[in-house]
Amino acid sequence: MSRVMLQHGNGQLRAWVETFQSGKKQIYLPSGIAVGFYIPKTNTTHGMSGKLIGRGDLLTSLI
Repeated sequence: MSRVMLQHGNGQLRAWVETFQSGKKQIYLPSGIAVGFYIPKTNTTHGMSGKLIGRGDLLTSLI
C-alpha cells in the first residue's frame, strides 16, 4: 500500500490517497474520513456509499 499526501500551497494537509495492491485507490480527508474510491478495473470512481461519481480517476474532485 502506498500513500500520497495532497497539500495546500502553505503545506497544510488537504487529503491523502492510498493505493492498495489491487490497484484500488481511496481518498481520505485530514480527519481520517474516507470520502470515495477508484476502481481501475472498471475505470470508475465511487463515493463511500457506493454511488457512481463518474468514469476515470475523479478522486480529487471529492475534496
